[in-house]
Amino acid sequence: MPGVLTLAAGARFENYGTLAIGTNVGIAGDATTRTDNYGAVVVDSGPSAVAAIDTPFNNYGSVAVQRGVFRLGYGGNPFTGYAGSSVAGAAGTVVDFEGPATFFPSSDLTADTLVFDPASTLNLPIGGRSAGTGYANIRAATEVDLGGQFQINVLDGYAPHLGDTLKVIDNQSSIPVSGSFSVCRTGPSSLPEAASSESATRAVTVTTWP
Repeated sequence: MPGVLTLAAGARFENYGTLAIGTNVGIAGDATTRTDNYGAVVVDSGPSAVAAIDTPFNNYGSVAVQRGVFRLGYGGNPFTGYAGSSVAGAAGTVVDFEGPATFFPSSDLTADTLVFDPASTLNLPIGGRSAGTGYANIRAATEVDLGGQFQINVLDGYAPHLGDTLKVIDNQSSIPVSGSFSVCRTGPSSLPEAASSESATRAVTVTTWP
């Protein structure tokens, strides 16, 4: 797929096989377009180069970032990782969210360097206390750079307890988390108690309290 595939207004691109994304190779479109991945997306943009899917992007399959920077959400286009989906970044790569990003329970995001830009929003539906089953498993091996907003929504069947602490981003490096979420919102299906988010050296956590 040489060059950038630009979708016409209202168009949808569906991938059921293996889609290669690289330097100056990607998908673009406006807010009325959509990219649905049911197969595998392989990103290899070269060292420090940027590859992107600049449309609303629904991931039901896998995304493997092998080299470079993978940008999602440019122009406010949302990314959604559904149950069983994954995004995995190899050593030396960057996964960069520039718009709304939603990760449902049992979805997986493993980045080397994980970036949430100031215009981004991390939306996290929560259906239990355990990462990977109750909520998405989000990990970074080397660096976490936070900005933007953080929103949590409680799914039917889960009743949070006072003082529950959920590690929503697991920073597996000794490098402290950089930045913070500017707003912690609880959304329309919110926690029955207030919630706070805290950035620390090793994790970003959410705690409920009365």
